[in-house]
Amino acid sequence: MCGNNYLAEMSQVIYQSVMLIGDVITSYAADRIGPRPIHIFAHSLVVIFGSSAAFAQTYTGFVILRAVTGLAIVVGRLFNRYLHYLY
Repeated sequence: MCGNNYLAEMSQVIYQSVMLIGDVITSYAADRIGPRPIHIFAHSLVVIFGSSAAFAQTYTGFVILRAVTGLAIVVGRLFNRYLHYLY
């Protein structure tokens, strides 16, 4: 990746952007479905897509898997605070 250093930075920008968008989507989904199912679903996504990103064969596949993992991390982090406050 010596000549393609920008790809590492681009993947991080996409990852952070998806996390930002996830904050908006998460609040809407929690109001419609409820926080607990969303929380369990998010942790499942982190395990599945986070592990899959480690074995991605292409750059595009890696970026997509990391984006989904970033979205799930935002959801899990938000609901960890919410559930901790309730219980």
